[in-house]
Parts: sequence; C-alpha cells; structure tokens
Amino acid sequence: MCKKERDEARSQGIDDYAYLCRLAQKVPAGSSGLYFLPYLMGERTMGSADSRGCYIGMSMDKEIGHFIRALLEGVALEFKRTLDVFEDSGNSIHAVYHSGGGAKGDLWNQIKADIYEKPIYTLQADEGGVLGVSLMAAYAVGIIGDLIEGADAVVKVKKVYEPERNNFAVYREMKEVFSELHDTLQTPFRHMARVQEKFGK
Repeated sequence: MCKKERDEARSQGIDDYAYLCRLAQKVPAGSSGLYFLPYLMGERTMGSADSRGCYIGMSMDKEIGHFIRALLEGVALEFKRTLDVFEDSGNSIHAVYHSGGGAKGDLWNQIKADIYEKPIYTLQADEGGVLGVSLMAAYAVGIIGDLIEGADAVVKVKKVYEPERNNFAVYREMKEVFSELHDTLQTPFRHMARVQEKFGK
C-alpha cells in the first residue's frame, strides 16, 4: 500500500510517514466511519492470536488519507481498551508517556491524546527501553544511588499534547463500535485461521 505516496514523498525529499500523516490530517476525527482493527500479528491483550488486521466501513468516498487516519485511530483505540482495563481495576492514569516509533508525529500523538482523554508526553530520548536498561545497569554497578533520581536527571519531556474536548464525543462512540467489532469477529477470526491452516496462507 501507499507506494505511489511513498514515491511522491521521496521525490519531494519528505519523510514517508510525515507525508502520509499530511494526507490523514485532512480527514476529520473518526475517519468518516472507517475502522481499522490493528491485529496484523494477532492480538495479545483481549482477543486471540488468530485475530487479524482489517478495515471495516470502506466505501467509494474514502481516500488514502481516510485509510491512514483510520490506521492511527485503530491502534490508539486498541490501546485505549488496555488503559480502560487498568483504570477499571482501580488504577488512576493521569497522563501517558511515549517514546520510540509510537511517539513519532504530531497527528498520531494528538489522536492518542483525544482518544485516551489524557495528555500525551513525548520524551527527548527516542529509545525509552534502552534508556531504562541503562539506568538499571548504572544503579546495579553503583554509578547512581537511586533509580528515581537517576530517571529524573535523564528523562526529559520533549512535547505535551493536550486532549481536544471537541473530539471526545466522536471517539467515545467509535470506541463502542470498535469494541463491538472486536468481540463479534473473534469467532470468524478463529474460523479463518482454521481455513488458512487447511488451505495455506
């Protein structure tokens, strides 16, 4: 997908991802009713390993920007379901910190803030996992005496994305449909997996 857009971006000296996000930015919140279930490698939270990625709600009026925005929204909606599990268990989440590829791009971070209804903080360090392991190693060998103080010294916020209340209503309704699609498709996903095993992928 998006080979034409990739070539256009490269001909203009623009990052592929940034170019696609420009197209998605032109589409309103909710992608005009297009949904993406992001289970390209199965699902590891509240479904099965047989789950697969799919677009639902395609129609003749959808353009590539709709598909890109729906993809970004679909991943965020899936994460929102996970956040809800934590909060429903009595844990309060006031903000979400992102690093690495998930923190790339203003549009996706704003979508996540609007869907989570919480501020998104991106970090100056691109690789949070590597930074965390380095801090633990420094603590283990005695270079730093306290992990929290060490983290405070090196973990710096790059940018904050505040949720836009105007998008709450559409994303709340989208989440209901997304969850319904997820739950309804579990049986067909399992059946589809059996057919793939039987007749080849």
